[in-house]
Amino acid sequence: MGKFDEIIGTEALEDELNKRLQKLITLRDKLCVDCAGLPEGRVHVVRGGKNRRNVMYYHRTEPSDKSGKYIKQSEISLAKALAQREYEEKVIKYADREIARLKEYLSYDFGGLDDVYTEMMVEKKSLVTPVVMTAEMMVDYMKNIEFDPLGFEPSDPVFTTKNGERVRSKSEIIIANMLYDYGIPYLYEYPLKDGNRIWARPDFTVVNPRTRKQYYWEHFGRMDDPNYVQKNLPKISAYYSHGIFPGENMILTFESSLRPLQTDEMELIIKKYLV
Repeated sequence: MGKFDEIIGTEALEDELNKRLQKLITLRDKLCVDCAGLPEGRVHVVRGGKNRRNVMYYHRTEPSDKSGKYIKQSEISLAKALAQREYEEKVIKYADREIARLKEYLSYDFGGLDDVYTEMMVEKKSLVTPVVMTAEMMVDYMKNIEFDPLGFEPSDPVFTTKNGERVRSKSEIIIANMLYDYGIPYLYEYPLKDGNRIWARPDFTVVNPRTRKQYYWEHFGRMDDPNYVQKNLPKISAYYSHGIFPGENMILTFESSLRPLQTDEMELIIKKYLV
């Protein structure tokens, strides 16, 4: 069927729209606070004199006020504040309109393409070649991906997940089992390559089965060990240089001897990015 990265894809439309939505909400809220500190009313502009080059400003406080109170040149800051308020109120109006539309769009269930094949009669499915990979197909596809594992030393402890693979720590068992319980397809230590060179093996390569977005999940389990931290800093830099950033297409979790892995936080992360 092709390479793993080609099949899964990295569609991020919903992610980008959510980012814009949050930016608009932040902007709108800030402007609402700013407007509350600006003077009430509107600035009315009148042009006069020869060739209408002289500009005069008036402060209108009521809609019925046709002219308003003349603003002296020494009070030009008032005209600026009134114009700023009018501008910001219009921005708020348009932001509210776009926020409403984005919320409506993001609340839409985009499962239709999958459903076309999923809801077909079993007998007809056998006659059809699907053009869209359903969530179930994607899970099965990832289970059958073959790659050379990193391997273990004979002295390494044995930790086995519900999915049957061996991992390197108790914390990785927790993460893997939670992914398994939520039905999130993942690969353990799947190699990322530049040509034939493997430059990283993320702890988990995971895919949101609904959005098809792919993430790389790295867990750092000994954050109170300075040598461990120094060893892993270049790994993070390598991800950055390959266009992989936390919160966008990368998930980072941490623990130390005094603060072990928090399962409630793992659930929050999974619900945020992967379901």
